[in-house]
This record gives sequence, structure tokens and C-alpha cells, in this order.
Amino acid sequence: PSSLGPIPSVQQEPVTSSAREKPRDSTVPEDLSCSICLSLFTDPVVLQCGHSFCQTCIHEDWETNIIRECSLCKQFIPEADPPINLNLKSLCENYRGRSQGEPSGGHRNHTETFQVRF
Repeated sequence: PSSLGPIPSVQQEPVTSSAREKPRDSTVPEDLSCSICLSLFTDPVVLQCGHSFCQTCIHEDWETNIIRECSLCKQFIPEADPPINLNLKSLCENYRGRSQGEPSGGHRNHTETFQVRF
């Protein structure tokens, strides 16, 4: 009989310290939740490494760190503000709209308190 060889292992994303502190909202699909706040994305931004976070979450995370890096893969992120992930934002808004009668998760939109630094 022939062997198929070793089964490749599935690599998981590292868990951030904030992700260890509170449970993930099980009502929100993992693909639509921020790995920092563990809730539905609010104004998601995408970093150069491809990971996405709520705009407020990543900026608050960077304020506490000396080096500006991705919270998941630790890749250095240049000083430019990361762009809004428009596709992910649309998906989250659609998901939030469908589950209107239920608690939507996510944190309150901090757009009014967040000032973009130019």
C-alpha cells in the first residue's frame, strides 16, 4: 500500500494578550471579528501584512507599544495610516444589518473621538 505522506499541520494565528483576557463573541463569525476586541469589526483597516483590525483597536494598541507592528504576526508597520478594508467593512455592515434584532457585538463606533493624524 502507498503512503500519502505526512498530513500538513494547520497553522493558527497567534493569540494576542487581549484575546486571552476575554472570550470571543460566539455570535459573530471569526472571520468578521477583530482579534484585539474579539467583536464584529468597526471601521476595519488592513495592514501591509494582510491582517485586519478595527481602526480604533489597532491605533490604541500602537499607542501602548514602542514599536508599531501587527498585533498578530509582529511585522513592522510604517508610519502611514492603514487604509479602510472596504470589502470587510461592507461584509460586517451586512452581517450587522441581518442580525438587527440581536446584540450586534462590536464596540461603539469611535470615529467621532478618533482623530486621524496627518
